[in-house]
Amino acid sequence: MFKYVLFLTFVVSLASAATISAMCDGVTTFGTTSASCNGPGPVFAMIQTSPTFAASASASAFRNEFTSASVSGVFLFTAFGGTGQGFFYPCFQGLGDHDAVEQGSFGGVSVDFDGSFGNNCEGFDNFLFPLSKPLTFGISQIVPFQIAVSATASLALGAYASLSFEQLIVFDAFGNRVPNVTYALVSVPEPSALSLLSIGLMFFGAVRLRGMRCLHLR
Repeated sequence: MFKYVLFLTFVVSLASAATISAMCDGVTTFGTTSASCNGPGPVFAMIQTSPTFAASASASAFRNEFTSASVSGVFLFTAFGGTGQGFFYPCFQGLGDHDAVEQGSFGGVSVDFDGSFGNNCEGFDNFLFPLSKPLTFGISQIVPFQIAVSATASLALGAYASLSFEQLIVFDAFGNRVPNVTYALVSVPEPSALSLLSIGLMFFGAVRLRGMRCLHLR
């Protein structure tokens, strides 16, 4: 029986591998609750789930350089502070100059700042509800998340790009903004790890069932 417990423990530990990642100029780092990286340029990227969710990326380029940074993850997203059905819309803060690209996405909502400065939610509350995505308060759903920036410099001019996740705006079923909303984002295990966990649980259950049958026959 001890070896079966070891096997299950091994499978569960594999299933804890998360999809959070940060990439700086093609070099990727991974983490379970956070990931960050630095690169030449300078280039910086970070993403974390605790104590609060935060994510940002920035890239600078000089003298005909190209630099890039990104963060990504797949999360179980749960919103609290309301009842029944609702909707959410993500807000990003971007900053960039010529030949800079800043792109962000959350749960199927994508934004593109394309070398400009601003916040995609600032002053647009009345226009965001038709673009928002559905949720059920207290019920988790899987959402993909990504921030990606790049900067391309000429020989004479440098370039800079940055993008950060600011907040989620949540509406009720009628399009009214819900105040005092809190939310949780928990990284989802890799699909392969989930498969291993399922196999391990099925194996453990089969072994236990076999043991019970043997006791019954005795």
